[in-house]
Amino acid sequence: MISSERYREPQRRRRPVRFCRCLRVSLWFSRKAGWVALAFEVFATAFADCGFIAILGSPGWRKPFSMCGMSWLPLAVVALLVARLVAQLVLEALNRSETRLHAGVLPGAFADIMDEATYAKAAEYTLAKSRFASFELVYDALVLAGILFSGVLPALWNWFDALAPGAAWSGALFLVATGVLMSLPGLPLEWWAQFRLEERFGFNRSTPGLWISDHIKSALLTILIGFPLAWALLALVSWVGSAWWMWGFALVFGFQLLMLVFYPKLILPLFNK
Repeated sequence: MISSERYREPQRRRRPVRFCRCLRVSLWFSRKAGWVALAFEVFATAFADCGFIAILGSPGWRKPFSMCGMSWLPLAVVALLVARLVAQLVLEALNRSETRLHAGVLPGAFADIMDEATYAKAAEYTLAKSRFASFELVYDALVLAGILFSGVLPALWNWFDALAPGAAWSGALFLVATGVLMSLPGLPLEWWAQFRLEERFGFNRSTPGLWISDHIKSALLTILIGFPLAWALLALVSWVGSAWWMWGFALVFGFQLLMLVFYPKLILPLFNK
């Protein structure tokens, strides 16, 4: 789903200078946490994502899941989910540890741009964001596991495929609708981050009405833009056979080039108002 956070860049630029200072401190703490942990987290995430694609593309995954007779597919999915979650939580914990370690003394690199009080607030903001990010990681992992093992996806597929069995447009509708529906569980956390966490540190410049309207616009754009693109990609499979991936790459690459031109002129002005 197209996230409305992407469309808030102008709003963020209007935030007070202290936001930029807090961001610089947060990035500094992240670098102090260690590049080894960061590389481990990136590797685990990439490995898990590739594993999900390989597993979900296997015909065996379409069989009903049974806790009594677990095949290697559900076990592999659980292992990949846990590996990615653990790597991300470890990195956040290291970041918080470095933040607490250096929170008491203003580093020389920031002596010319902030005082000790501002630096202490930036450290507090970094810790609050990291704690919330850890909770969000666990929440997202539980939601994803629930979606994968609850049978929701096969039920949605059967419902959309029944509209036009084997048709590219019904498959595209399934993909877009699934993306929109999967974004719904994260809305409460997005709201809390915007109107509780950011508001606590004085960084929120949004309103409930603006937040709701931006998400509605985002969902509509996802359907209007994502559905034709997914339809074209799925149609290429039947049109060009085994060479579909080359044509699909060309289609997506061309779409991204067009978005570089149309996004700031047509899409971005729709938000934050």
